[in-house]
Amino acid sequence: MLFGLAVVALLLGCPALSPGAAAPRLVADQPWFVPRFDSLATPVKREIERYSNLPEYEASRRDPRFEIRRWRYRSDSLTVVAYAYRRKPGFGEKKPVRRPAVIYCRGSYRQDGLSPAAMPILHRLGEAGFFAVAPQYRGSEGGEGRDEMGGADVRDVTALVELLARDPGVDPRAIYLYGESRGGMMAYQAARDGARVRAIATVGAFTDLDTLLAHDPVSAAAARQIWPDWASREKEIEERRSAIRWVEKIRVPTLVLLGRHDSRVSSTDGERFVSALRAHRTPAELHVIEDAGHVIGERSTLRDSLIVDWFRRWKP
Repeated sequence: MLFGLAVVALLLGCPALSPGAAAPRLVADQPWFVPRFDSLATPVKREIERYSNLPEYEASRRDPRFEIRRWRYRSDSLTVVAYAYRRKPGFGEKKPVRRPAVIYCRGSYRQDGLSPAAMPILHRLGEAGFFAVAPQYRGSEGGEGRDEMGGADVRDVTALVELLARDPGVDPRAIYLYGESRGGMMAYQAARDGARVRAIATVGAFTDLDTLLAHDPVSAAAARQIWPDWASREKEIEERRSAIRWVEKIRVPTLVLLGRHDSRVSSTDGERFVSALRAHRTPAELHVIEDAGHVIGERSTLRDSLIVDWFRRWKP
């Protein structure tokens, strides 16, 4: 369920701060000891199995080449959480390397305890040579604030772009956004708001909230709980989160991946969006994956390889 309440420009440098926004900073950088698969609760195991399997999960948490960190960082006036997956300094290298970075924007709404599910995805990105970071958004995994599902919480993504651009282990010319479902919607907003990333890729991301709610009764029912002021702000909420309405503001190369059997976002929606991007001279591609549903978890290895190839195509 996209809105499930329980489980659910090639410029360089840093994006401009919005009026009144505080510069982001790292508050804490600590090792994160990812639990063994057999110690996880059943819902977490099921979430992992949507994308991966036990051997791959165990490899992602035990690979000696990488370290996994739990970050707490400032986003506006709040302290929020992200998980960073990076190659250990000097491991197999003769000199320090500035790596490209990927910000993996997960889907769903508020979450607590489901972060281990991202490990296989982050491991794939790490093996491909990227420094991968997964923001958890405000209100989740111990972060302060309230998840607005694409409101002020978009700042939690753009703040990471700024932090990574200042990281001595990151190539500031090569920062990318990978958004899944709701995270794709936030990646589009981040690009609209001036996040200076090299390219973006989305999986199962809606581009018109009004169309989504009209065709997905479960998400429509959840909307009033996610946005308590829905009745008075419906049009404003839809406008902000519907990339098709401001497609001309997305000026970075964009890859759109959809599952043929996605019951929420259709290939027709994807075709319309990619055509609009191209009409504004933004490089864009659409891939519809057969035998796959909403986030293409059934073919996640193919999904992630397409995304890695897209990012490499747009390297500095």
